Amino acid sequence: MISVNLAYGCKRVSPGCDNCYIARYPFAYHTKRFGLKTPFEGEVGYFDYARQTKKVEHQPKNSVIFVNALTDTFGNFIPDSKRDEWHDFFRSHPEYQFMLLTKRPGKMMTYYKTRSVPDNVWVGTTVESRRFIPRIKLLKAIDANVRWVCFEPLLEDIGEIDLQGVHLISVGGESGPHARSFDPEWARNLLRVARAQGVAYSYLGARGFSDDKLDGVAYDEMPATMKLA
Repeated sequence: MISVNLAYGCKRVSPGCDNCYIARYPFAYHTKRFGLKTPFEGEVGYFDYARQTKKVEHQPKNSVIFVNALTDTFGNFIPDSKRDEWHDFFRSHPEYQFMLLTKRPGKMMTYYKTRSVPDNVWVGTTVESRRFIPRIKLLKAIDANVRWVCFEPLLEDIGEIDLQGVHLISVGGESGPHARSFDPEWARNLLRVARAQGVAYSYLGARGFSDDKLDGVAYDEMPATMKLA
């Protein structure tokens, strides 16, 4: 998997944002490259579109591309015209799978009320704690081939949860110098839930643990509903 970054800058919306890795970028990166005072106040800059999309076109067929690791694609600070432009690119490249992730699934749901989700786009939301489980209900309201939930950074045990209508979950702890504590038992619990409900499972690891395996097993499953070119 590779990332393609079309925009830079975001705004904190929940505790999962607190240790975002773009906060560790040098201040000059925000100001000189994009003219932003801070990357966390809803200001946004845009990378060279042609250069970023060209990175995608060099990938093997059916590669999975994570879109916008340095912003939230569905933040109010990004206009629909930009999202429309990006979706045109996704549609024009059915040979790739594009992963979109947001902490604002309500905005995502509103956007797709008047637009269809391309077959090769995976729509996802982040749930870092029990408080944000309601995001999943908003995600389920979107008609898409792949709906996925990212439990990263996982900040507590989620407990029992209804994943019907979700096709993939990704689970992991926080990384970086200020990473909050993570208990592998939280990941084991979500694995049990995923297995019971027939949901694909991916384990992303956590700071303080030797590798990206859970109990010696590498979980990198793909959703059964993805449509390959």
